[in-house]
Amino acid sequence: MSILFTACTVEINPTFLNLEYLYSIEGVDSELQVYDDEFTWFETFASDGRATIENVRNRIRQVHGIQLPEHILLDGDSFIAISIGSKLQKLYYFEESRYNTGTGQVFARPVFEREYYLDTMFIYRVDPFPKYSFIDQRWYTDDRRQFNYFNNIPFEFWEYDISMQAGHTISDQRRTFERSILRRRQSQRWQESTEPLYGYINISEIELRTLPTRNSRVLRRLAEGADFTILGYVEDGEDIDGNTRWYYIWHGNRPGYVHSSVVTITSSTAN
Repeated sequence: MSILFTACTVEINPTFLNLEYLYSIEGVDSELQVYDDEFTWFETFASDGRATIENVRNRIRQVHGIQLPEHILLDGDSFIAISIGSKLQKLYYFEESRYNTGTGQVFARPVFEREYYLDTMFIYRVDPFPKYSFIDQRWYTDDRRQFNYFNNIPFEFWEYDISMQAGHTISDQRRTFERSILRRRQSQRWQESTEPLYGYINISEIELRTLPTRNSRVLRRLAEGADFTILGYVEDGEDIDGNTRWYYIWHGNRPGYVHSSVVTITSSTAN
């Protein structure tokens, strides 16, 4: 098997914001809750500094069925964030994500606390304004599906992932993953086979992910026996039981990563 090495030399850093917890409200009946059982969500309001507190109140009332308390106000250098189901630990963004929105805005990214509170909204004042205002999470990400279908909730900081937005075509997905490989942390090396290998999943179920870490977005679930083409691998992905190799595979119309421990290679050319 011939190997091509591509060194990664770009490191992308997050910008963290200050969160001031203000208030919690029970009895949330959000129109966004399209999945049964527990519902996790977060959202930002007035991150461009132009909306008034009355605009924010109206939006929260219309979408989430909650009346914001009168004592919650904005000052000249703050905006409002909410979370539903779990409190926020952190809120951050990557300036590079403005290249992926088509609007010049950026994606707000959360880190949640693990304790869950049914039908409860938490309200925060946040500062300073992001350098580029936040895009509407409802329409430009698949956060609802990640949090509430895949149960893929960020309880820890996630690396930059340019595929976080929804609505890719297949060709867009391929370009996205090629670029994400090059934007991995400096120590990582991508290894590609000149002749594809083949394999299948050897456990009951596993997630196909956008990056070689469990702190990344899920593309789909793969059941035991699902077969695929192995396009390459990385040797310094997330360490799982002492094993840092993740395979980069093509399954159906989606490329992505699975940990090598769940893969059985069937190709006669495998090392």
